[in-house]
Amino acid sequence: RFQDFFPTLQRVAIGEGESRRFVAGLDASDLPGVVSALRSRNPKLYSHAALAELLGVSPATSHRWTKERLDG
Repeated sequence: RFQDFFPTLQRVAIGEGESRRFVAGLDASDLPGVVSALRSRNPKLYSHAALAELLGVSPATSHRWTKERLDG
């Protein structure tokens, strides 16, 4: 599960250079924010299907979160 490994991912990302440091600023409790941040970095790599599987939600939910952030 995402919430289980996310704190470890954040600790590993600290000090790894600017390209990875963005992870330290993400909030695991704000899943729509995580989806939006990752999609804005690389929408091909972080597809809605891949993010949905990672976060345990449907691809439609991932897409809706992105749309809400863009429209919001």
